[in-house]
Amino acid sequence: MRRAKKGERGIVVAMTLIIIAGIAFIGFEAMRVARMDLAASSVLRTRVLDEGLMDAGFTLARNVLLQTPSTGDGPYDIWNYFPSRCEELSLYFTTGTITGVIEDENSRFAVNAIANNRGKDTSSPYGLLLRLVETLALAHGLAGDAKDFADEVYNWVRPAEGEYNLDSKYLAQAVPVQVPHRAMRSMEELLLIQWPGSGKNDVEKLYYGTEQIPGLRDLLSIHAKGPLNMNTAHRLLVYAVPMDDDMARKIRFTERVISYRNNPANSIRWKWYEQVARQVQLEKLTPLYVLCGNYSTTFRVSLTVMTGLGRRHAVAIFERSNNKVALTQIAF
Repeated sequence: MRRAKKGERGIVVAMTLIIIAGIAFIGFEAMRVARMDLAASSVLRTRVLDEGLMDAGFTLARNVLLQTPSTGDGPYDIWNYFPSRCEELSLYFTTGTITGVIEDENSRFAVNAIANNRGKDTSSPYGLLLRLVETLALAHGLAGDAKDFADEVYNWVRPAEGEYNLDSKYLAQAVPVQVPHRAMRSMEELLLIQWPGSGKNDVEKLYYGTEQIPGLRDLLSIHAKGPLNMNTAHRLLVYAVPMDDDMARKIRFTERVISYRNNPANSIRWKWYEQVARQVQLEKLTPLYVLCGNYSTTFRVSLTVMTGLGRRHAVAIFERSNNKVALTQIAF
């Protein structure tokens, strides 16, 4: 047998090494693809699990809202105890948990309602916004005139009209803004409002508020259509309802409203706040008839799903009418 020459042996060794390297590469690539498939499969399983838990949470929310009488919504109705119902539901799952809350959107002022046909009547939604901004501007120490801010918001959401056309200064900004003249679709649109005569960052202060005093983002809603639910409305909104220049009467009205509705022995299935207004001798009752109610049609449901690989959050808007509850908007 012919003995291989030294050069031939070198070629054989090199080819062997190349083949081994190729096999190793193929093996590593196969492992990489397998890991990617495993990760993708895990992500898919987690996503399917998350969506299943979310669906369960929203179904629970719908059922809870259906159990609440639509004749009156208050601090002791079933939907207030949604967090504990989520805990109970989570006991049935072995792969995740659900936490959540239901918030009454009608406890906030429906800012888009100022575009109704009542105009700038002080007993209209515009008037309530004006009184609310007056209260917040005073509480936060802001310099601007509340009426100027209310007029700007009114112009923002109303169809363009010559009398209320305040658009020119928005177009003249360094970054021009086109006033939409339609209902607000996001609360953050309020940050685009120009407030004549106000100080630097006053719009942001009015919008965000502080830990002690809320801002407009905590008190207004783009989803609510009204009326303001006096069974659940924030104290500052209750204070803003009356058209009364006497601060003492407004304070007495606010405190009695809060006291009445927080007593579980009192019925909130009727317009009890009108009687409270008469007891404190408010000057005008028209705003209560026009702006207020004792029931809710719109609710915000916030859910958080936690699984072994992390958490996922979602917010949905539900509307209730004629003993039906429909999901109208959802965001993850």
